[in-house]
Amino acid sequence: MKMLHRISALLTAAVMGAVLFTGCMSAGPTIAEEDLPYGATMRETKTTFALPVSYDRRFLNDAQVTVLTDYFSAVQNCDGEAYAANTLDFYADYQLNEVYSEQYESMDDMMTALHASVAEATAEDFTYNMITVTNFTQERVTSGLNTMIDVLTDISGNPDFEQTLTNCWAVEMEWLLVYNGGASNVIVNEQYVYMFEIDGAYYCVM
Repeated sequence: MKMLHRISALLTAAVMGAVLFTGCMSAGPTIAEEDLPYGATMRETKTTFALPVSYDRRFLNDAQVTVLTDYFSAVQNCDGEAYAANTLDFYADYQLNEVYSEQYESMDDMMTALHASVAEATAEDFTYNMITVTNFTQERVTSGLNTMIDVLTDISGNPDFEQTLTNCWAVEMEWLLVYNGGASNVIVNEQYVYMFEIDGAYYCVM
């Protein structure tokens, strides 16, 4: 009988110890959601925007996601007007009239060529099955934001172009492309675009 009481006491002690240990574990430090790094609260939506997209909802608002998906939808659909609407107007004009002045007669022609360059990388024509924003940062040096701002300042002809920016970001993405009529797919990593906010509107530059 004494042995049974001893075993019972040991089991009770073991159970109490487990409860106390669990309590100590659950009472550990917690990190507030707003302090978590990018990627901790990813949201995926396939129908809300022009393209299926995955992004951290804490870092991008609906207007920012809209301009990103509209921008790449324009590439997918070879839509020059939609492309021009989602990038800086002077940048689109510069691309068409200076960079590709002897190659393309219209913005649609230029977008068809851009579409073809992506299609070539995937071996065939393509659609965006998912674009994932893997990083979204305002860090300027290593992201290349400072360099792009310098380029845009030169192109715009406005030495105070940077002063017109409310905000700017470097956006890193991963594309899941579907091609061969949906029979195959490929993931293209480390694609970059820069986003600028001017007078409450957002624009993409790549």
